Amino acid sequence: MNTKEVIKNLAERLDQSQVKTREDLNATLGVFKNLFGDEVGFSLQNFGTFHVHLKDGRKLYDLNLEKNVMTPKKQQLEFIPSNALKDSVKDKNFE
Repeated sequence: MNTKEVIKNLAERLDQSQVKTREDLNATLGVFKNLFGDEVGFSLQNFGTFHVHLKDGRKLYDLNLEKNVMTPKKQQLEFIPSNALKDSVKDKNFE
């Protein structure tokens, strides 16, 4: 499912135009992006928890330099699904 299909589905469920639904979705995603930029996590009940954590650098061997190098630390986004979401997916029959 792509963004256009999600917006169409949401618009039908909310009984509003797709333009209004797109604006609402973009505003919601904008709030999420700001929270991630501020390194703040948040939870959505019955869905899961999003948070940003700092991933340590790794030690690699550079063939061109013929020596070990360290990759820089980086921020990584993590999602931990709630038990309710896990159960709803587990109950589906995917064949």
